[in-house]
Order: sequence, then C-alpha cells, then structure tokens
Amino acid sequence: MNLPESELHDIHGPITLPTLSTETQVLLFVGGLFLMICFGILYYRFKRRKKASQPPILPAKDLALKAIENTTESFLKPGKDRQFCEALSNALRTFIERSFGINTVEATTEELLKSISNNPKIERDDSMMLSDFFKTCDLAKFASHSFSKADKDRLIKKATAFITGATVEKP
Repeated sequence: MNLPESELHDIHGPITLPTLSTETQVLLFVGGLFLMICFGILYYRFKRRKKASQPPILPAKDLALKAIENTTESFLKPGKDRQFCEALSNALRTFIERSFGINTVEATTEELLKSISNNPKIERDDSMMLSDFFKTCDLAKFASHSFSKADKDRLIKKATAFITGATVEKP
C-alpha cells in the first residue's frame, strides 16, 4: 500500500516547555509550605477542640453512685417499687461488670450470684450481702412486692456500702 508523497509529513522535534525562573520556583515552594503549615495548624486545633468537648469518663464507682443518687430522686416515692429496684439493681450490676469483669447484662440473678461467689476478688461476706440484695430486688421486680421507705433505705445502704467498700484491682 503506497501512499502518495503529499500525505507524508516530516516529524516535528520535541516541544520545549517554558521553564520557571528560580525566584518563581522558590516562591511556589514557600507558598506551598505555608499552606501545608496552615492546614496542619487548623487540623490540630480542630482535633484538640473535639477532644476537649468530650466529657471525661468517670470511674465505675462514681458512675454507680451517681446512678443510685438518680434512682433515689426518681423512684423513692410509694408505688414505684419495681422501677426503684430495677434501677438500683442495674446500677449495682453495671458496677460489678465494670469493676470485676463479670458479665451481668444477660445473666439471671442466680447466674450472677454464682459468678460473684466464684470470683476471688469479692469476699464471702460481700457475696452473701449481694445475694440478699439481688433476691430482695427480684421480689419487687417479679413478684410485685411493696417496700417501706425503711426497706428502700436499707437497699440503698447495701448497694452504696458495697460500691464504696469494694477493693477493685486496676486492669
């Protein structure tokens, strides 16, 4: 296949690109460096502000005592025995789970008490007191048992005494 000579063209040489002067290159480098520093400072400030706005994580002991305080304010009235015992029991269960590593969320009272009695970090007297505490709470939760103010105060004192007296090893 022969092409006529009029359709063939010479190859053009390479095109030279315009070069930037040394001053322009330095200015572009310094400008880029300046922008990177500005973005770094903004990123750092944003991250620091985000961390500062998060509330501090309270220890298990403080959280449990706060939950008991809220329970007393909300459910100490007559006729709220079931809610009172549920909230008090949940506060103590959460403390036990966070402090001693015992799974309390899905456990029945009997399973929880067995785990507590098998835990070497919890003394026998505390284990017996917790057994009495959780069984008493179960009366209100499942048998609609009513409590006097004195009974509720005893439950609060038991829960508070265990929380404040528990010796918890740091993980």
